[in-house]
Amino acid sequence: MKEKIIKSALKLFAEKGYHATNVQEIANHAGVAKGTLYSHFASKTGILVAIYGYYLDCLHDSLDQSPPSGPKLFDKRIKHLHKVLHDYLSVALEHEDFLRMQMKEQNINDQHVMEFIQEKRGNIYLKFQQLIQYVGGEKLNHCVLDVAVILNSLIEEYSTVIILDGADISLNDLVDFITQTIICIFKGFENNKISPVLYDNYMKKKQIEESIFYINVIKEKLNSINHIIHNICLPSEIKKEVNSSIRLINDEITKSNPDLIIIKGMLRNIGQVKELKFKVDEIFNIFETSTDI
Repeated sequence: MKEKIIKSALKLFAEKGYHATNVQEIANHAGVAKGTLYSHFASKTGILVAIYGYYLDCLHDSLDQSPPSGPKLFDKRIKHLHKVLHDYLSVALEHEDFLRMQMKEQNINDQHVMEFIQEKRGNIYLKFQQLIQYVGGEKLNHCVLDVAVILNSLIEEYSTVIILDGADISLNDLVDFITQTIICIFKGFENNKISPVLYDNYMKKKQIEESIFYINVIKEKLNSINHIIHNICLPSEIKKEVNSSIRLINDEITKSNPDLIIIKGMLRNIGQVKELKFKVDEIFNIFETSTDI
């Protein structure tokens, strides 16, 4: 039922826009009573967040592919890029309504929703950076940010041309084109015909910003854990241990060189409480997407 409501809302948001669609229309389209809809979602905003969460997670998961183990020649690394792009664009173009909604709905006047979306998109962009870093190798490490920005722009712009303008471009042709374009860009950097513009101070500033961003996200997750333990029945001794672990983590992540062994150890302690495990897993996922914490 929940999935049916999400799909109906997505269809309407893509056709009419988020602001022009009301809850009753979503309920009618899904074939459910308005009360039933509210039993799954507190508001229309809650439905929007669920849509973004589901589809951006699908895109992120399509990028979550480990490269082949061992040293690989550039051609082999390019084959990995080609495969990842194919899987990513397959998911992106398969969910045409979601792309239409994103392209149409640029004016979301809710700070919490925007922060949620930015966090999800930020995780995807970090995956692009990691992919480009692998493909370029150590020799081309200086241009990772530039190439990641170019790759992201190519994907977004050509997806727009296909979805909104109806360009007749096949998935395979698009993947081949983007892959070949990235190869040409890499060669330009390698032969010093192109100079990076996103490096040195920008990279340091970006790393600091990303580190602060992830620390704040982790703190929010820890606050959520605090909220949960205040609303569930736990033996006083266990509650005391969880609170102590949270304090230690908060102290550690604000240090200039936080000790991940301490943080992860404390998180595993918290995760032993089954009601808190899903929040702990979310924090471990943050560590996996960030190299700066």
